[in-house]
Amino acid sequence: PGGEHPLGTDSAGRDVLSRLFFGARITLLSAALAAGVAIVIGLPSGLVAGYYGGRFDGVASWSTNILLALPSMIVLLAVRAALGPSVWIAMIVFGVLLSPGYFRLTRTAVQSVRNELYVDAARVAGLSAARIIARHILSVVRAPIIIQTAMVCGIAISIQSALEFLGLGDPTVPTWGVMVNDGFRNIYRAPMTLIWPTITIAAVIAATALLLVLAIPA
Repeated sequence: PGGEHPLGTDSAGRDVLSRLFFGARITLLSAALAAGVAIVIGLPSGLVAGYYGGRFDGVASWSTNILLALPSMIVLLAVRAALGPSVWIAMIVFGVLLSPGYFRLTRTAVQSVRNELYVDAARVAGLSAARIIARHILSVVRAPIIIQTAMVCGIAISIQSALEFLGLGDPTVPTWGVMVNDGFRNIYRAPMTLIWPTITIAAVIAATALLLVLAIPA
């Protein structure tokens, strides 16, 4: 560490601080991608299954049980072997594996309110099912979805960093996990290169946990 490099440089002479900032973009975007894929799959299917029930509910519940039975890490390792070390593909697949959590959360919340008096009043007033879901049902599941998303983002960052620490990521893409892997390989020569990305990952995951705690009272 010095004036030009406040946190020092890595094994290739690159500034650690600038790589932390640059790696934040890819790491956080990939976590958001995993959460986004999970929401896109789990939220609509949970709304439909919880509101209508019937055959779609049975098929969707069976499908989520299958996804929950799959070991996430093994699936991600298989995807990496088949499609290459792409952080984006890995997070898309991980988002699919996380979607059952959103499905079950949304389905349970919708089932608890679909027979409430204000929902029945909306049906009597002639509102369509789509408008009832958009105006009355979504407000019920909004807070749980926010809490779930905060937790999922922290998990996605952890899984992504773990895969890259094991050397299963793309070493040409500057992410925090790649920096941890580089620091671990040089831990005896420059241990601080391992500490900085580790602290950053822990701080961001703690921030998502804090968001989770703050969102619960709301």
